[in-house]
Amino acid sequence: MDNCSICFSNADELTISIEEYMPCNSTIAILNRIVSLEKLNKIIINGEHFPFDIVVKILCFTPNYSKLILHSLLLNEIDRTSLKNDSTFRMTSNKNKITNLTVKSMCTLEEVKLFVELCPRLQHLSMKILQEDFISTIKFLLSKHNNDTRDLLTLRIQNTGNIWFARVLILLKSLELSGKIMGDHDYFLWW
Repeated sequence: MDNCSICFSNADELTISIEEYMPCNSTIAILNRIVSLEKLNKIIINGEHFPFDIVVKILCFTPNYSKLILHSLLLNEIDRTSLKNDSTFRMTSNKNKITNLTVKSMCTLEEVKLFVELCPRLQHLSMKILQEDFISTIKFLLSKHNNDTRDLLTLRIQNTGNIWFARVLILLKSLELSGKIMGDHDYFLWW
């Protein structure tokens, strides 16, 4: 990437695959030299060594994207707490247009809360949820009192065992939500 002399000025999708750590400022500068970040509407980030704070900074410079796909997360407890108070995180949250988010790695409830805070206009969410956080995550996402999920229309829960199907149905009834659910190992909910 450092030596790339080609500029893709009309690109509207970007896939980033990085296998080793790169500093944030050089990543954004190089990307901005190769593509027009303002024109992107879909971003896919691959790689296990891509810190979430860099994802947030890239998103801050790409205001027009609506779809984000993350293949894995590099996020620890300290990052999560400090990130929510970071001005770049708040600015990105306020101006981004993400309506469709897919997270391919396993997520905890706290990570789901972070994504929802970062993407308050979400309409479609697809993710894997840790079993111990499954019910609390679904409750959080479907809560009528959660302003950050007010636009959420569909939820896809990836790689879920059959036992969770019945639990989600019971949960929907207890929350007095009328919704539809279908699937075998991936469940799709819409309401």
